Formats: sequence, structure tokens, C-alpha cells
Amino acid sequence: MVRLDEKNKRLLEFIAPRKKDKILVIGTGVFPKIEFFLFNKFGCRNIVSGDINKKNLIKSKKILPELKFVFLDAQKKFPFADKIFDKIIFTEVLEHLKDEEITLKEIKRVLKEKGELILSVPKRRWFNEMFSPVTRLQHKREYTEKSIKEVLEKNNFKVEKIFVGGYFYELINLWFHLILKYFFNVLHVDVFFKKKIDKAYKKDFKGKGTMIIIKSVRII
Repeated sequence: MVRLDEKNKRLLEFIAPRKKDKILVIGTGVFPKIEFFLFNKFGCRNIVSGDINKKNLIKSKKILPELKFVFLDAQKKFPFADKIFDKIIFTEVLEHLKDEEITLKEIKRVLKEKGELILSVPKRRWFNEMFSPVTRLQHKREYTEKSIKEVLEKNNFKVEKIFVGGYFYELINLWFHLILKYFFNVLHVDVFFKKKIDKAYKKDFKGKGTMIIIKSVRII
């Protein structure tokens, strides 16, 4: 059974999926979690999920054979016609890309007029910059609420809603997984500190957060 954690609840709240929506997910990942919930919980059938890793696509197609999984390089022109998607879901990918404007221009191109972009990016925090191997080795940049809003507005998106959640327990969780994997050869798939991490994504969370979730609309 796939667990619906508070982080994905916030994402789904921002997505507000309708059965009729044509949705593009950029970044399938190792498991198509958001696609799983959209399909099984909300009855969305018109979903396309893209990833640059072909192994991820093959694995995801076996999990959700009803959906379409395609090779997608977010730094190149998307293999889609103009203005065909109602919503695009783009979570925890933008920070990995060398040129964010290439991707955002393509997102705007394939979104319908007044189509929605639901985006999440890591918030820039000192403890991640110092202690997170993902931040130091994989991310090209991280963001503040102000900086990601400026990037979106520059690329013709109007920000409608922002939520900032997450806490440093996610960093501790990451290190636990890395220690188990590289020192004990154990691949642990579950999440440590579930309750504490969940609490940091509930609607009433008041901390500074580590993750920014944004709902924005394509401006003509």
C-alpha cells in the first residue's frame, strides 16, 4: 500500500485534480507516487509522465500500465504540441537544471491558456548548504519564497498560492538512509521520523520550512 503522507496531501491540495484534466508530470522518479494518487484516488486518466531516466519509465509503466510514460529531457524542447495540458506538476526538479528558463518556457508553451503549474523546490537553508550532500553535489541552486516567485513572474507565470513546509528532520532522514546504504549495504525504503516530517507539512505549520510548494497560472 502506498502511504499518502502530509507532503503529498499538500501537493494534491494545490493540484486540485479533476477527472477531465490533462496532466503532465515532469520527473517521474523511481516511483510514480503523485501519478498513483491522481489515478487511484481522484480517477484522473489523462496523465502523461516524463523522465530522462528510461529505467524509471519502464518500472513506472509496470506499476501504472494505464498511464503514458515518455522520455523527457527538461532542458530540451518537449515532445508535445502547444497548449495541450491543463496542469503541469513539476516537483523537486528545477533546482537540478542548469538553465531554468529553457524548461519554464517549454512549460508555458505546452500549457493551455490559464493552465496551472504546480511546482515545488527546496528552500535555501544554512543547514542544508552546510550538511546536505544533495544540496552540495546535485543542486544548481536553491530558492527563497521571493526568488522563486521572481523566476516564475519573469517567465510569465502568476503565483496564486504558496506553502512552505518541511524541517531539518528530512536532512537527518537522508543521512540515516545514506549510512545504511553505504556502510551497511542496506537499502531502507521507509521514512524515519514520519510523524515529525508529516507535522511539518500540515496546513498550520508555522516554521521557516525547507520546501516551497507553489501554484501558479500561465499568463497569456
